[in-house]
Amino acid sequence: IQFDRASGALEGANLWERTAALALATGSKISSHFSHRGYNSCANLLRKTLPQGGLQAGDFVLFHAAAGGVGLIACQWAKALGLQLIGTAGSDEKCALAKANGAAHVINYRTEDFAARVKEITGGQGVKVVYDSVGKDTWDKSLDCLRPFGLMASFGNASGVVPPFAPGMLGAKGSLYVTRQTLFTHIATREATQAMADELFAVVTGGQVKIHIEQRYALADVIQLNVASLVDLEAAGGPAVEMENIRTIQPAVACAVDLAAAETTIGDQVGRWD
Repeated sequence: IQFDRASGALEGANLWERTAALALATGSKISSHFSHRGYNSCANLLRKTLPQGGLQAGDFVLFHAAAGGVGLIACQWAKALGLQLIGTAGSDEKCALAKANGAAHVINYRTEDFAARVKEITGGQGVKVVYDSVGKDTWDKSLDCLRPFGLMASFGNASGVVPPFAPGMLGAKGSLYVTRQTLFTHIATREATQAMADELFAVVTGGQVKIHIEQRYALADVIQLNVASLVDLEAAGGPAVEMENIRTIQPAVACAVDLAAAETTIGDQVGRWD
């Protein structure tokens, strides 16, 4: 279900109908992150936020918080694209989860120097792009992980806002590029939203990506959904609203909008499910 930030409405009957049809055909539950933040974040990163020359099979990328709701999708999708994703996470258990979902290499950033490990993994070359939703705590070392002309792609500030820096440092570190991505720029039009939804259904129904759900809520309880569950920094995967009777979903549109609006309100804090 796609939330339209500008109008405050759920976007597109076609998206709705396809989501419902997929749920009925597979007997699956529908995650609140299925076509909103989790998937779309990965789509605008791995498919659109690219370093100079793009990404080809075999290229190394670094993805922070790789065991979170966004990260687990990224691990799987990167593997499907043939990328060598290096994922960081905050425990050995989360590292194992990221590895099981397609990360080529994993680093426990609480016990290892991730910059040193990235250089070791890449033979001293560094990665072509860093995807970072953590922010302040990982910024400086992430820049050190990049190869010349590499891209630092920030899409969250879970540990705090990145402090101001002198652009000249990017030249000294290898003529680096920096971008700050936000989901809503990528879904500003109905056509762009539909195109991203089409990609979603292709990779999910094709088996390349499995949506992980760690917390479940009955549809009747969605209004009582605690926003704290959306910003739990220790949680892996993502929450889902269990829609047992597909015919009851449309009357609950207001609930879904409340959930999406809450996610929008808490903003960047959602990013760090590491």
